[in-house]
Amino acid sequence: MLRRIIPLVWALALLIVALPARAVEPVSELPELRPTLSGRFEFALAINKQVFGYGKGEFSGDRVHAVSVDAIENTLVEIVTIDDQTYVREGVQTRWVRVPGEDPGVVPVSGPATPALPTTEPVVYRVGEAEVAGASTTQYQIPFDTGDVPTEGVEGTIKGVKLDLFVGNADRYLHKLQLTILASDPQLGDITLETVIRFYDFNQPIAIGAPPADLVDELPLAAARRITPLGARLLPAWSEPLFGQRLRELRQAR
Repeated sequence: MLRRIIPLVWALALLIVALPARAVEPVSELPELRPTLSGRFEFALAINKQVFGYGKGEFSGDRVHAVSVDAIENTLVEIVTIDDQTYVREGVQTRWVRVPGEDPGVVPVSGPATPALPTTEPVVYRVGEAEVAGASTTQYQIPFDTGDVPTEGVEGTIKGVKLDLFVGNADRYLHKLQLTILASDPQLGDITLETVIRFYDFNQPIAIGAPPADLVDELPLAAARRITPLGARLLPAWSEPLFGQRLRELRQAR
């Protein structure tokens, strides 16, 4: 159970979409985004257009509640994070496991946000107008040097990386972000890793509480999967283990 749960704990939010349109108009910088203190999101992850993880959730301050589905193994994981504490349960189980976050080697799940940019002055392109779930947005695209991309689970060569941000024209909220990584794997050939988060219900009242104490079991710190802090990386830290795990499974299936 733990081997399946812990990677999914980091995979909080992503929604798969097609490759973005060609970026044609360079701009000096991204528009200033309006702060988002609470909201909801939906997400998925995919390799070569095959969706293997998806779900939805909500966040408020340092609190996050999400449900993640492994579409390959048909398993469901529900997680709640409050500050540095993470609570996890799987499927229809009524009991939760608390994953302590005091150790700096254990990466806590955080609220969804734009991935940290690995360069101080990235080149930004204005792609054009785009509609996201009925909202009018402008799509901006940031191409990255392949050397800036973490390669956990990728045994081949990173060929290209693009981060697309969809900013609301009327409200300046970040409505969607999409990360596309093109790579070449020795066993799988050309692969495309895609992640997206779509946000909505911005700054609405959202209450997130911990599970009832009598339904929570403590997970010893030594049993929690230890993940080296990744720092300011392009790929969100919580998605790396799941991508790596799925790539290894695909290679074994060959």
